[in-house]
Amino acid sequence: MLVLRLIRWLKGYVLFKAYGKFPERFINLTIREGIPLWNVVGGKCELSATCSLNDYMHIRPIARKACVRLKNYEKHGLPFVIKKHRRRKGILLGIMCFFIIIKILSMHVWTVEINGIDQLSETTVRQSLAQMGLYEGASIKSINVPRIERDITLKLPEISWVSVNIIGSSAKININERVIHQDIIPAEKPCNVKATFDGQITAMQVLTGKSTVAIGDAVVKGQLLISGVVEDNVGNLSVKHADGKIFAKTTRSTTIVVPLKQTLTLPTGKSIARKRADILLFHFPIDCAYVPFSKCYAQDNESCVNISGNRLPISVLTENSYEYTNQDVIYNKNQATKVAIEKLALYESFFMNDKTILNRNIATEIKNNTLIMNVRYTCEENIASQQPFNISEIKIPEPKKKKN
Repeated sequence: MLVLRLIRWLKGYVLFKAYGKFPERFINLTIREGIPLWNVVGGKCELSATCSLNDYMHIRPIARKACVRLKNYEKHGLPFVIKKHRRRKGILLGIMCFFIIIKILSMHVWTVEINGIDQLSETTVRQSLAQMGLYEGASIKSINVPRIERDITLKLPEISWVSVNIIGSSAKININERVIHQDIIPAEKPCNVKATFDGQITAMQVLTGKSTVAIGDAVVKGQLLISGVVEDNVGNLSVKHADGKIFAKTTRSTTIVVPLKQTLTLPTGKSIARKRADILLFHFPIDCAYVPFSKCYAQDNESCVNISGNRLPISVLTENSYEYTNQDVIYNKNQATKVAIEKLALYESFFMNDKTILNRNIATEIKNNTLIMNVRYTCEENIASQQPFNISEIKIPEPKKKKN
């Protein structure tokens, strides 16, 4: 119904009244000529109806034939609007410019939507796509989709699969990130369990295979802990997927170095914010604040315009410039020790999080204007690691010869 009303408005329509003795004859003649009328309302020796502007020109001879007089009292539609404003050339020029601009903008990419990224940075992906010719404002005809899909997977090895879809003026990028699996040996493949570090065994959890060590034994890196070759009671050999956990007491060490004299980069607390409006490829400064800092770093914050969840190529970029200064700092022993302890806490959070620290022995010394902190750990950790082997590597013992 809405489409029909739109078509009628574009063509123009007229509301009229027909006066005469036989208005019903007028209706019969218009139906015979195939001229549609709607909103027909009858009265005494008159009727009112609506028809299109083109049909209204053709029903005048029919009205004379039916001996009725026509009088239009309302006119609606685009032809009448154009006629009313025909002397205003600026409106016509503006309408033409509007459609030309819309046509030109429809030939360019308005938005680039990226889906499916988790570990990758969206900024990195957008920069890589821009180098390949896909960015907000790029011409749709210049975008080579197969080449972009091929080159982006070669440039970013974290991507295993990518799909580029150009829908209207939007580019939708669907990405599957590459899942990096650890070296996990399939359960059907035979393997041994060996030590990854030197230590003394404190606990054992043998799931499959035959243990070759016992609690309290000292082992070295690479030593066999659980064998995948199992011999039954009658001497038959079979290979299995050895698995289990072997906990051992290990000794590890690290060194933290803190120079007593350092040059640190410290913020002064002063900052300047500047804003810029971005519309496709065009950039318009909102304010022109001067940055008086000789040493500063910038941080950008972009706010995009969204309508019903759709991102438009209109954004406001705020550039925050923060002043910093280089300052020489001289630590005493206590201050340097405090800095070293903070670095040690970071080291333990990243590199010792899977180990149970039983004891920590810390020794510090100052040498060549530098504080050196030597840390020795006593830990308990799982040193078991599965190592595959081939069946051809198994040495089958020769049968013993019977004595005569």
